[in-house]
This record gives sequence, structure tokens and C-alpha cells, in this order.
Amino acid sequence: MGTGIDLILTVAALVIGIMMLLGKGDFFLNDKNAKERNQVYDMDKVQRGFGVVLIIVGIATGISALFSSSVAYMIYTIVVLLAFAGGIIYMRKYCKR
Repeated sequence: MGTGIDLILTVAALVIGIMMLLGKGDFFLNDKNAKERNQVYDMDKVQRGFGVVLIIVGIATGISALFSSSVAYMIYTIVVLLAFAGGIIYMRKYCKR
């Protein structure tokens, strides 16, 4: 990716992640099924969990912007996939009411 795009993605992921970690990012999770989802999941825990995931993704994106090798991109992809998989597992296992 281009360095400018990496910088934008890094800043966006970090800002949204911090907002969600602090409990101020609930408007990022609003959709047409919000009422049903709120009955099933504790949204405070979900926000904190995905705040951590987005901060990890932001840091990984920032670090990958410094390196341009294919190995760095493979490690970046693995870190991002593991972060999102961990977030989904956390949500399904620990955030149910």
C-alpha cells in the first residue's frame, strides 16, 4: 500500500479503537439490528474488546508502513486476521448476557 493510505488507516484505526475502548464509540456499532444485538450482547464489553482489536490493527498498520518486503505484509496479514478472530471469539464467548 501507499504510505499515505497506511498513515490514514493507522490514525483512523487508533482513533476509533481508543474511542471504543473508552466507551464512546457506540455509534460505530449502530445498525438496523441494534435492538436485538443489545439484548444478546453486553455492548460495553463488545466495545472494549473491539477497541483493543482496532488498536492492534492500527499499530500493525503503522509498523507495516515502515517495511516494504513481502514477509512484512504476510506478518501484517496474519496479525490482522488473528486480531479480528480473537475479537470475534471474545465477543461470542465473554460478551453474551
